[in-house]
Amino acid sequence: MAPLWVLKLVFSTVKINTGKTEGRYAVVLPWNQDLTSKLTLIVFDQALRQVEVLKYAFTEATRQMVQNEKNYLERLQDDAESKIIVPEVKNWIENDAYCCLVQDFYFGSYVENLTSNLYTFFDKLNTSDIRCLNEHPYILNKMPVIAQRLKDFECTQLLDEISKLFEQYKRTRFQVATMHSDFSTTNTVHTSDDKFVIIDWEDAEDEGINIDIPFFKFRRQLYEKGWWEIRNAEGFLVVFHYIWFMVNKGNREMLQKFRIDRGVFSS
Repeated sequence: MAPLWVLKLVFSTVKINTGKTEGRYAVVLPWNQDLTSKLTLIVFDQALRQVEVLKYAFTEATRQMVQNEKNYLERLQDDAESKIIVPEVKNWIENDAYCCLVQDFYFGSYVENLTSNLYTFFDKLNTSDIRCLNEHPYILNKMPVIAQRLKDFECTQLLDEISKLFEQYKRTRFQVATMHSDFSTTNTVHTSDDKFVIIDWEDAEDEGINIDIPFFKFRRQLYEKGWWEIRNAEGFLVVFHYIWFMVNKGNREMLQKFRIDRGVFSS
């Protein structure tokens, strides 16, 4: 992640001088949030002795997301053998106006390339339950919602192509897995002591599918090249999941840009 002095130059910085927070500062992170519904702060003192991430949520939908992350952070364990860290819940505040999740901030760099220990960590989240896609809870929970929302957003070409690909791969079997659901370069921090911190568990789910690692590769290629060739069921699933991600966020503008043409997805 960027050094804090860079964040202070780029983003709004607020000095806090109330009660126990005397002499502390807060950097407001603006991406992927509406400040009236969700707000993420990095709070620190001048000497950077104590640096924390605070996630505030104000609406029912965003409160559910932050509560979901809290639940997974409390349940999942660090994996010392593979040097994987899951952030600890430092504090949890909940009242009628908002909820707030407090975690440590981790200094390090974003992970550009997958390492074997990341594969090992996600393999351990798989269950022994293996099902065809047309019987898989991940698909059954999401397909009706995607179909309806794509109709509402007039994304008929995208819906037609997704339906055809599902028919092609519906007999392929995948494990049911605990899923991070937004595993990407910016959600993985490599620390100076060679550990890997997996952050942002807001979209995690138990009845997921074991595609976190392929989804990481998909996101990186899509960012670098703008397209993804669907060669197999796994390649279809990462596209399906990205569409679900945008549907779940209500991102009509992005969904209307998506195309699948001759097995190639583009955005």
